[in-house]
Amino acid sequence: MNCRVFFLFFVLLLQSLNSFAFDCSDLSLLDLSTAMDLLGPRELRAIKDCVMQYPLKKAGRLFEIGSFEFGEGKSKVSISSSESMSIVLPSFWGSPEFYVEPSSGAKSSPVKFSGLLPNTKYYFYIDDYHSRKDVVTDGAGEFSYAQDLTGFHNVWLQTRPSTIFIDASLPGGGDCEGRGVGRWDSGTRTCTLVVDLNETIQFDSNSTSLDCAGHVLGSDDNGSGIYAENKFGLNVENCSIINFENGVYFLRSKDSSMTNNTIYSSRGNALRATYSSGIMASGNQVNVAYVGFYSISASDFVVNDNNFSEVALGVLISESNNVRVTNNILDFFGLIGIGGNHVFNCFTVGNILDGFAFSLTHGSVSDCTITGNMIKNSSEGLELQRSNRNTISGNSFVGNDYGIIYYGDARWDSNSDVIVDNNFSRNDFGVYFEDSSLNTVSGNVFVDGNHGVILKTNSNRVFGNEFVRNVVYGLELFNPVASNLVYDNDFYVKGIRNASSRENIFCVECVGNRYFDGATGPMCEFECHCQNGIYEPNLGEEGIDCGGNCQACEEKYSSQYGNCVPLVLNGPDRNHIDVGFIGSGFPDVNTFSWVANDMIDYDGANFGLMAYKPFSENKTKFNFWRSKMNANYNVNNYESSTEDLFEACPFLNQSILLSVTPRFQPHAVFATGSLESVFPLGIGGRRAYVPVGCEYLGTCPFPLEINIDNYGDPNCQGFGDANPSCSPFGSFKTDIVRTFTHEFGHSFGGLLDEYKDDILINPFDPILSPNCDIFPCLKWFDIAPLACIPGCTFNNWYRAYDNTLMKDQYAVYIPQRDWIHDFNKVNERELEKDIDSAIVDDISGKNPNNIFGYVLEMAFSNSQVSVSNVKLVADGSPNNGVVDTGEGFVLKVTGQSGTIYDYNFGFPLIKVFSAPQDIFDDNGNQTSDPDYNVLSLREDSNFSVIVPYFPNAISIEVYDSNNDVVFSENVENLKPVNYILGYRGTQNTSTDYNLVYTLISQPTDKLVGQDINVLLGWSFYFD
Repeated sequence: MNCRVFFLFFVLLLQSLNSFAFDCSDLSLLDLSTAMDLLGPRELRAIKDCVMQYPLKKAGRLFEIGSFEFGEGKSKVSISSSESMSIVLPSFWGSPEFYVEPSSGAKSSPVKFSGLLPNTKYYFYIDDYHSRKDVVTDGAGEFSYAQDLTGFHNVWLQTRPSTIFIDASLPGGGDCEGRGVGRWDSGTRTCTLVVDLNETIQFDSNSTSLDCAGHVLGSDDNGSGIYAENKFGLNVENCSIINFENGVYFLRSKDSSMTNNTIYSSRGNALRATYSSGIMASGNQVNVAYVGFYSISASDFVVNDNNFSEVALGVLISESNNVRVTNNILDFFGLIGIGGNHVFNCFTVGNILDGFAFSLTHGSVSDCTITGNMIKNSSEGLELQRSNRNTISGNSFVGNDYGIIYYGDARWDSNSDVIVDNNFSRNDFGVYFEDSSLNTVSGNVFVDGNHGVILKTNSNRVFGNEFVRNVVYGLELFNPVASNLVYDNDFYVKGIRNASSRENIFCVECVGNRYFDGATGPMCEFECHCQNGIYEPNLGEEGIDCGGNCQACEEKYSSQYGNCVPLVLNGPDRNHIDVGFIGSGFPDVNTFSWVANDMIDYDGANFGLMAYKPFSENKTKFNFWRSKMNANYNVNNYESSTEDLFEACPFLNQSILLSVTPRFQPHAVFATGSLESVFPLGIGGRRAYVPVGCEYLGTCPFPLEINIDNYGDPNCQGFGDANPSCSPFGSFKTDIVRTFTHEFGHSFGGLLDEYKDDILINPFDPILSPNCDIFPCLKWFDIAPLACIPGCTFNNWYRAYDNTLMKDQYAVYIPQRDWIHDFNKVNERELEKDIDSAIVDDISGKNPNNIFGYVLEMAFSNSQVSVSNVKLVADGSPNNGVVDTGEGFVLKVTGQSGTIYDYNFGFPLIKVFSAPQDIFDDNGNQTSDPDYNVLSLREDSNFSVIVPYFPNAISIEVYDSNNDVVFSENVENLKPVNYILGYRGTQNTSTDYNLVYTLISQPTDKLVGQDINVLLGWSFYFD
């Protein structure tokens, strides 16, 4: 019975029994290409589950190793042993093969093969092709041999012999020139074929290469085209390998590669790595194969830039770690595109998978990254079972029955995966959860499907997504799921169906879902009231659902926070950076809240502030607030609104106005204060003004238009088509979010615009601007030594990078929701310093950027440095005016065990611009514009350098470029003072508390018995 006829019979039997059970031992009888034509998704799942069971590990005395179309007919082969042994069955296809693992019992055992053709000659191998034995079965189709059980062995049969052995230790590379099949290069240890072959090539030496030079290795479905066992440093390239059981097979080998080969019609595996490490398969073309790449118990391997066409099983990975499958193309209506089982630390990146029943299927995988893939026309795009801590980002799922589907069981569910920034288009189901919890779905777009997200499980987070034009529902919760958080999503046309009788949360910290174009769903009840019927046990509810004691809730907000409501609260304001929003022209405070949260973008999913370094790495150092007011300012008073916010919430460090109306050019205050702080070092003006317009709310179309000469221009209010006379500030919502981040760079970090005005030049040195310099841009020489691009606010100032948020926040959008521009390293370093400077931390010394610092009064003259005084001050941090050059002077803080802190620096000397003499005529009249890049350096300067305080510091030293000490000062007695003022008078669980005050915000010299004047301020008491 041929395979297709048998398979059709099998299908009809399944259908007649109305059963999806499948005996996995019959897998090798199946023709998977026929299966794809005849079976439905549930039947294919049964077969797929069988495939993913391999390799099978078994122990005992009798083993069925498969049914094989082997030799002249199909054989159902088994082996039996006198002693118990442990074996591994690597696959269900191909010739009879198994691995013997070491046993703790008997050292050897007779083993019998059964089920082969009777009275037939076979070629028997153990471990490599040198071990060949010719065996003949008896009349029952059996033969026996003695099997060693003390070590690991690979055992297999073939129906034909013959092998070429390449050995770099032999003249001419062994059989390479010895049998006239190739040219041997002893320098590169390379055999280059000169003829086609119908034989296996085996590597017998390490660090050896085979270049087939386009020649063909052919077979009749037997053995391996190229084989290596227990070798390293091998390379196989430019081969055409046809009709082998394994095209290229690395067994217990490492650090080897197979590149630019064409492999056709492998009945088993085109490329195979077993018990191997450091294997790379790159640039290969695999056509009409059963399996494209198969890995068992391998590590540190890469499968990249290959093309798998008409493969039933594309890439199969089992019991492996540190796996990279990147930029491959896999197409054909086959069963599995990329499959993994018991895989850890894997990377599936940038692949295109088209037409598989299961494009990506993973069981028991952890800590894997699946990003940038295109998955289309599949029954199940990405399937995950018993998996956790994986990141799934930036993929496109198009035209699949299921974009992502989770399965689990009662013993081990899938959990803690992050699904972020993916695009789901025209799928029946976008993301489908069963038996999976603690997963995050954020920043994705679900468009033109039937169902966006299905939740049949508990405790997942779905927030910050867009659901557009889905036919049935954007999101659906089934009974009796509970504790899912679904908030801050946008729904268009179809919204949420909550069919669960148990509690799920649709409003977090007063941020709920938004519904447009007829979509409906649970709303976020913002204000604190007693009407919603939800009560917490302590009747002192915070944030959403403030039922219960409403009066206590209102009093809490009024007494603790004044007129500000927390949006993100990470801790007390004394050691956090507090940023407040005030709104104008919003229809209600709920809308104002979600827009402010979009700007914060705390999870970094939508290109807001916390999506970019260094804010993303320091998010827990910030608190975010909004005003209780829903104000309506005009063009004459909107700038004073931020002062109103500081008065209402005096603990704020920064304030931002978000305005629907009035409209104005987005801007920020660069600096405020006395003359000395007009251009402070890395500190902005604490105020920013960002128009969002009705465009952002979706009540009028983009672009956001503003007449910068007349903010009240009725023709520039964004209610119609784009007006050329208006200045557009953003073409869609993300432009507005990034504009806010740009302005925050000004107001918080004191960063200047990095675009230029070709008309303006500035005769002054931008020494106090952290991100602008003059040629040759020494400010950032240590991190970007060649970065010096003309134009930074002024035409004659220079910037470090051409594409940054400070140059162009309206960046070009590219696929997978990615953007070209960020802050760049120069700005990131400056902002990191500003964050550290703004944090008031404890004095434990665990954080070097704490509230105290040593001030060194330094002078520089004639290339020499001197230090006149050392003090201890509060609110100290590393000085922004001294450039960390990586060379020059070195400042060290030392303790008992050696150096605690060191810093390489050079002084940014005052640059004096002088007009060249040749621009004046003899009468002193200017004849041309001066070149302001002509400058001279002052040879002397004075600086106050601030160094972090460390409690265990003994001395501070300064070294010159010759490593000679030019300054040393003992600072053991230079310490802040903690002292007890008195007994607090309260007890808590029998523990007394005292108030501890610290000298703060005042310079302190060495404490040598003098009187100390203490300035007492606010005190804080925390349990």
